[in-house]
This record gives sequence, structure tokens and C-alpha cells, in this order.
Amino acid sequence: MAGCDVYVREDGGPWRIWLQGTPLESALFDGDYDRSCQFCVASSDNAVNREEGQLATEASTETGPPLIGDINGDGCVGLADVVASLRLMTGNAASASLRLAIDVNEDGRIDLAEIAFAMDAAAK
Repeated sequence: MAGCDVYVREDGGPWRIWLQGTPLESALFDGDYDRSCQFCVASSDNAVNREEGQLATEASTETGPPLIGDINGDGCVGLADVVASLRLMTGNAASASLRLAIDVNEDGRIDLAEIAFAMDAAAK
């Protein structure tokens, strides 16, 4: 196999390309919260023969609401979120890898409020 095109659609909407020509066997999709996501794969071989046919759901998942304070997206609030917040605040983290939508005081930023929230949660 030369590579795969991975398509995604959210909430039954139109298919769109997510990964094109990827050799990856797995990947993390960073979708929105409270969505239903479906995935489809079309592969090509080394002779550039491409899988034909209509796109059909091969895998699906549903996401729930965000966990407030879960900056790194691991499903819990704790010391890892403190570290993620500090890395973000000091410019030592790629913002795309962090859950910037998790804003505990809804001020549009990840700052000391999120660190304090995560430290409090870790202490419990």
C-alpha cells in the first residue's frame, strides 16, 4: 500500500479529506466537542491503483462536552494540565496540541486561573 486518504464527516455532514496520502496506521483526530464523527479510508497501492466506490462509514465515534480544566485533553484534570498550561503560557507548546477551548473562567485565555483550577483538582 502506498498510502491512504482518510475522510471525516461530522454530524452526518459532507465528507472532507482529513489525511491525504498518509502512510500512518493511526492518528489522533482533534475534532469539536459534542459531535458525531464518521471516518472512511480510501487506499492506493504502489502502482497508483485507487480503491473505488462510494465513501461509506468504516469507523465512528461521538464526543461529549469538554471537561473544564482538562487543558491537555487526557480526560482528567490534574498536574499534567498545570504543566500544559505553563508550557502554553511560556510559549513552549504548540497550541494545536492543547485543548485551548477549556477555559475555566471563560476569559478567552489559558492563564493562572486554569493553573489554579488544575492544581486544586490535583490536590483532591
